[in-house]
Amino acid sequence: MDIGVYFDDHVYVVKSGLFQKITTSVDKSSHEYVDSIDDIPEEGWMKVIFWSNAFTIMKLNNLIKHMENPDANFMLS
Repeated sequence: MDIGVYFDDHVYVVKSGLFQKITTSVDKSSHEYVDSIDDIPEEGWMKVIFWSNAFTIMKLNNLIKHMENPDANFMLS
């Protein structure tokens, strides 16, 4: 699963793969690769994108739906 954290004008890529590379290339978004989510500034997060196949995304969706008090909303697109 590829993971990107979006800010207003920049994307921090925590895990890179084919889906992430295509998206940031098409979007021409400014991005950088980080080793850990801890390397991303704490303020300014707009959204977190999880790129993967449909089966994996549905598993993630089910996991988040069953969390007692998630700090975010999960939106499929």
